[in-house]
Amino acid sequence: MRKTMDSRASDEDPRGTSLRARGPEPAEAREPRRRRGEQPIDKEKVSAALQELAAEYARSPRSQAARLREVLDDVEAALTAGASHTAVLATLHAQGFTFTLRSFESTLGRLRKERRTDS
Repeated sequence: MRKTMDSRASDEDPRGTSLRARGPEPAEAREPRRRRGEQPIDKEKVSAALQELAAEYARSPRSQAARLREVLDDVEAALTAGASHTAVLATLHAQGFTFTLRSFESTLGRLRKERRTDS
């Protein structure tokens, strides 16, 4: 089927230039595409909320090993002064730790090894 004058005319704008030759609009001229019902985000608000979340997690590490790492110098000082592992563990239990004696000793060993390799 041959092109007629009518089909060719629909490919031109009123100035006579081909719409196909001009290409798409520049990206900065278009609005960003959004899904239906999607609201634009407030970047500063999202950033502030994520920074607050990070600060909250930094204040309270999740694992017992991470919490023990924070007080490791004090644990070592108590052990060096002559306190037994059981006495140190009882003190840690009073502060919210839930280690068993075996898991405390194992974690203490891993943290000491970690410290040696970091130095």
